[in-house]
Amino acid sequence: MNYYKVSIEEAREVFQEVMITFHDNINNGKVTELNCDLRTYLFQKAKYKLTRIFKKAQNKRALTYKPAIDFASFHTHAYVNKLEGPGKRIIQLFYVHELTEQEVAKAMGYKDATVAKYKRFECFKKLMELVNMKKQHERY
Repeated sequence: MNYYKVSIEEAREVFQEVMITFHDNINNGKVTELNCDLRTYLFQKAKYKLTRIFKKAQNKRALTYKPAIDFASFHTHAYVNKLEGPGKRIIQLFYVHELTEQEVAKAMGYKDATVAKYKRFECFKKLMELVNMKKQHERY
């Protein structure tokens, strides 16, 4: 519940679905023995299901990723402006205009949302390198 930020009702629903699937898998012969503790097995199945739910919700912007950097600050804009190539535009589309991965992919002319997601990761990594370099210089 804490990691995926789901309510008690959602957690119970996932647990029930995992238990039903587990029961069906035993009856169908898909599960005949476990190589781990039953609790571990059920937790992993629930974690997998919650991950899928989380990804779907993330695509619908129901759950949003908020990076540990303030994109409204003047200093951050200075770092964003130092990004080369399409990096500046990608960061602005994702974090300032808050577009979805599909919308950014369309705006940037990428094949699909996966490419946009990868580009965002790369650009954000470069941005954080710039910020961290500045912090290192300030220490000395």
